[in-house]
Amino acid sequence: MSQEIVNQAKILGELLAECKELQTLRDAEGKFANDPIAQDLVGEYQGWQAKENLAKQEGRELAPDEQATYEGVEKQMENNAAITAYLDAQAEFSDLMESVNYLILKGINGEVDSCDSGSCSGGCSGCGH
Repeated sequence: MSQEIVNQAKILGELLAECKELQTLRDAEGKFANDPIAQDLVGEYQGWQAKENLAKQEGRELAPDEQATYEGVEKQMENNAAITAYLDAQAEFSDLMESVNYLILKGINGEVDSCDSGSCSGGCSGCGH
């Protein structure tokens, strides 16, 4: 039985490797990695996050001009196609993996719910329907 599980896991891995969500994520990763503006924005944003975290640890807030600059960088990131495509693709693949993990755990625990009984109303966070 253990070998059958390993074989099924290998098949699942192969299916995941070929799924559109992973292909989209890989494409978006490549475009993001090759976009120097996106890379600079993320680096700058992370620098501002670190400044904000340090300020909070010290019991203070960023100065109004610093906060405005931080928000400006955040807005630029939201408007950068490479960054948004990457984040969207990452979220889609993450949702798929959460669904897979949810269904595996349900199988392990032997639980049955509306998703398994065919009466899923859609929009489930776990099963992906």
